[in-house]
Amino acid sequence: MLNNKLWQFATIDPRIPRWWEKVPKDKKILGIKIHPTWSNYPLTDYFDEILNISRDNNWAILTHSEINEPYINIKKSNCHSRQLSRCSSYICSLR
Repeated sequence: MLNNKLWQFATIDPRIPRWWEKVPKDKKILGIKIHPTWSNYPLTDYFDEILNISRDNNWAILTHSEINEPYINIKKSNCHSRQLSRCSSYICSLR
């Protein structure tokens, strides 16, 4: 059953070349969800690209992390946070 009212987040892995082209075009995509720790990549290595592509596509960014997760550098990510105005929304849960 097709639900035209359902908006989705697409989970992406920024290590995949041209990952943004794999986000479905025939779905209502509100934004992207990233899993740096689950997928074992340092978020700060891909943060600028994720922000730029999300801004260009008007996608929100959804992620979640723990302060002590090995692939999240909170201090370095916070330095990037001033760039968040470049994307429509950034949703993050820090515990």
